Amino acid sequence: MAPRTSAKKDVDYSQLEEGTRLQAMAEDGVFYVAEVVSVSEAKKRAKAPVKVRYLGYAGDYDEWVGADRIRSKALRPDGEPAGKAKSGTERRSERPGRKAKAPERTPTEF
Repeated sequence: MAPRTSAKKDVDYSQLEEGTRLQAMAEDGVFYVAEVVSVSEAKKRAKAPVKVRYLGYAGDYDEWVGADRIRSKALRPDGEPAGKAKSGTERRSERPGRKAKAPERTPTEF
């Protein structure tokens, strides 16, 4: 199996603020619920600019993580517009590749 490489080169961290909840991969390779403690813009923190605290764990486990270890809708590639999030309420017929449902019919009287 080929080594896993990060597809996220330049990432916009501007939406990540202190207190933002997300999922972060711990050193054991499992994603846990975490909260952003701070976001650094320093060059020495370029690879891992987000400090997270894993919820339910002591501050000793806080760590700096990069985009390859973060799952969050607030994190997006640099230059991608902050478009409107997809709504889960859109109709099936409006989704590409889907056929519209047949209209409901009333029972016929005999």
